[in-house]
Amino acid sequence: MCRLVNSVVRRNYELYGDVVSFDATFDTNKYNMVFCPFTSIDKHEKCVTFGFAFLSKEDIPHFKWAFDQFLKAMGRNLVCIITDQCPAMKQVIPMSFPVTEEFPATKHHLCMRHIMEFFLSRTSRIPAFFRDKPMFGLMRTTSRSEIGNNFFSQFHRQSETLCEFYLSFESAMDKQRYETARLNQEGSSTIPATITKLFMEAEAAQVYTRPVFYKVQQDMVASGYDM
Repeated sequence: MCRLVNSVVRRNYELYGDVVSFDATFDTNKYNMVFCPFTSIDKHEKCVTFGFAFLSKEDIPHFKWAFDQFLKAMGRNLVCIITDQCPAMKQVIPMSFPVTEEFPATKHHLCMRHIMEFFLSRTSRIPAFFRDKPMFGLMRTTSRSEIGNNFFSQFHRQSETLCEFYLSFESAMDKQRYETARLNQEGSSTIPATITKLFMEAEAAQVYTRPVFYKVQQDMVASGYDM
C-alpha cells in the first residue's frame, strides 16, 4: 500500500523535495506492517511529508516497489535520499532512481548519525560528507523521519486497521498543513524585532522565515558589531 499524490504534495515536492529522508522503522498497525514515510524539511524547518508506504517486508522487491511508486507519482528523481544502513535499500536506490536523459541519478547518503557512530568508534576524525552539497546541511540524518514518526504516533493506535490508519494519517496531514499555513501567515503579516543596528539584520527580518532569521540574528549578535 502506498499513499502519495495530490496537488499539495506535488507542490511541496517541487519546493522541498531535493533531499528526502526515508525511514523504515515504525510499526503502526495490527498487521505489523512497517510505516515508511518520505520526509523532508520546509522553509520553517518543520517536517513536510510527501507520502508513505506500508511494507510487509524490508527487502529488495518491497523497497523497489515503494520507490517505483514514488517516482511514478512525483515524476522526477530525488536529488538525494538519506537512509539508514539497510543493505537492501543500498541496492534498490540506484535501480529505482538511475540517470536518465532528463534527470541525474539520485545520490544516496547514509544517516550522518550512523556515520558518526561508525567513525567515532574507530577514529577521532570527523568525515566531511555533505560539505559541498547545497542545502544538505539542513538534513543529514533520518531524524526528520523519526520526528515525523513521533508526530504521526499522536494520531493513531497500534491496533488500527489499515483503513483506520489512513484516516488517522489524513488527520495528521491536516494538522501539518494547518501549522504551515499558520507560520506562513505569521511570516507575511508580522516582522520580528531586531536587536542590532546592522542594516543587514533589518533586511533579514524582511526576507527570511523566522527560524532562519533567528539563527542569522544570533550570529550577528555573537559578532559583537554595532550593538
